[in-house]
Amino acid sequence: ASQLIIGPFMYYPVFFTFTGWMQGLSFDEGLERAKENFIPLMKRNLLFWIPVQYVQFCYIPTDLQIPFLSCAGLAWTFILSVMAGSAKKYS
Repeated sequence: ASQLIIGPFMYYPVFFTFTGWMQGLSFDEGLERAKENFIPLMKRNLLFWIPVQYVQFCYIPTDLQIPFLSCAGLAWTFILSVMAGSAKKYS
C-alpha cells in the first residue's frame, strides 16, 4: 500500500513542493519539474522497494530489519536526489 498510495499521493507531492520551494522555483516551474520526473521516479521506486522488501521479509532476521531498512532508505534518498536533479534548469 505504501508504494502505491503513500508514495505517489503524499510523499512525491511534498517532495517536489518542498525541494522546488527550497530551490527558488515558481509554482509552475515546480509543477513542470514534477510532471517530468514523476513517472521515472515512480518506476524507480517500485524497482527499488519491492526487491528490498522481499529481501527484508524473506532473508533478514527480525532483529536486523530496522537497520536494513534504514540503510535502504538512505540509499533511496540518494537515488531520489540524483534522479530528481537540480531545479536550476527550470528557472
